[in-house]
Amino acid sequence: MMQHHMAYPYSYNEVVVDTASWVDNLPRTLEAVYFQRGDAAGEQRARAVYGSFKQIYSDAPTLLLSMDLTKLDAPFEIAS
Repeated sequence: MMQHHMAYPYSYNEVVVDTASWVDNLPRTLEAVYFQRGDAAGEQRARAVYGSFKQIYSDAPTLLLSMDLTKLDAPFEIAS
């Protein structure tokens, strides 16, 4: 799948994950919650999801990130 994506980077791709396996392995299955910089509603939702997640999994190393698509070389930053 990754080879195909690299050969055709703008083509559609999708991964379907078994939710039971995903939930059973929390918090390790979630590395970060992110929002797109400049999207106030998206940021508010991401912060709420992140806050709820950290209440349950306070020791998880999960990050809250902002994504800036104008910085294609490094679009993610740790959100403050």
